Amino acid sequence: DLPANEIRLDKQYYRLVWESVSRLRGADRASVAPLVQMEITFQNIVWAMRLKIYYRKGREEIASTLACSDADERTKKLLCKPALDALDIPPDSWTAWAGWKYSWMLNTHEEGAPWSFDPRWAQLASDSRLFSAALLAFHRSAFTTGMLVSYFMARQLELQMIRVAAEGIRLGADGNEIATYTGGIADA
Repeated sequence: DLPANEIRLDKQYYRLVWESVSRLRGADRASVAPLVQMEITFQNIVWAMRLKIYYRKGREEIASTLACSDADERTKKLLCKPALDALDIPPDSWTAWAGWKYSWMLNTHEEGAPWSFDPRWAQLASDSRLFSAALLAFHRSAFTTGMLVSYFMARQLELQMIRVAAEGIRLGADGNEIATYTGGIADA
């Protein structure tokens, strides 16, 4: 069962990453933990909404697939709760999302037009936010493990946006469309 194995491997990867961060001490941990927490939280939100919207999965089924869902209660609350909270909001009601902590992930809304949460948009928005945070952390965390983590995180996100831009070019998108889908990372 390929999907089940991919989920298992993703969960194992993020669990090991989080456990590694937890073993760091002092300035190293302080420089790495916020970035890794941000990445896992964002990935959980996007993943949960993809499963809800595209595959019509239920809350319990989704909860068991989230990164670090098999961790202790404190870690689950920290890394999974935002995604579980998002599952309680109707995906097709713009007003229901008002005041959501991660509202910057929401796709644009045009008054009077139908709207629905777009997981692809949320993924790009979260990648852009994570990229900015990684660049900031890189400059703030000199001589710590955080400098390396933020450097590699930023490079990984840049590579991902290069792939998005290349796919846009292949599909004939213009520069403005590509800039929209790369979330400004290409401009940095």
